[in-house]
Amino acid sequence: MHSLLLAVLLLGPSAFAADKYTSTYTDMDKDCSSAEPEDEEHGGDVPMTCKGPDGYSIVESYSAMDNFRHVERNGESVTVNLEPEASCSHGSYGRKMEWRLRNGKPFALIYRITCFKDDILSGTDRTPANRTGEFLVVQPLSKSAPFSTIDALHKKDANERAHKRAEEIK
Repeated sequence: MHSLLLAVLLLGPSAFAADKYTSTYTDMDKDCSSAEPEDEEHGGDVPMTCKGPDGYSIVESYSAMDNFRHVERNGESVTVNLEPEASCSHGSYGRKMEWRLRNGKPFALIYRITCFKDDILSGTDRTPANRTGEFLVVQPLSKSAPFSTIDALHKKDANERAHKRAEEIK
């Protein structure tokens, strides 16, 4: 009994407290600024930097008819590319990025990718009629955990599933 009491005193109450999970969001239409505003005047596809929590940001860059996203922290890439290949070959990102927080610290991103039959270059529009799938991607911010996808087109509880999957990340 004394050893259990001693262990509780040494570890403190926080060792037995449950983790608290919350979310905050980056709106890719409102929370972004041009990385190089002077290039924007000349018609270039200027990368956008979008604010996230705790020094994190999402950088969106462009190439021809596609866009790419990756995560940075305090201006340095953390090598989290937001392009899971398992989702779809011709996709479009959602405009809101959900940061999952554990005890106030970001540990994962959840975002939507909509898949289409073909790409714009071959003449197929990215319209609801040409949509082939929609996924929520749970992307850990650590390199040690794999990303996962949840079918958001056929699962009514996709958001809850994504939150549960994120909370399984260690």
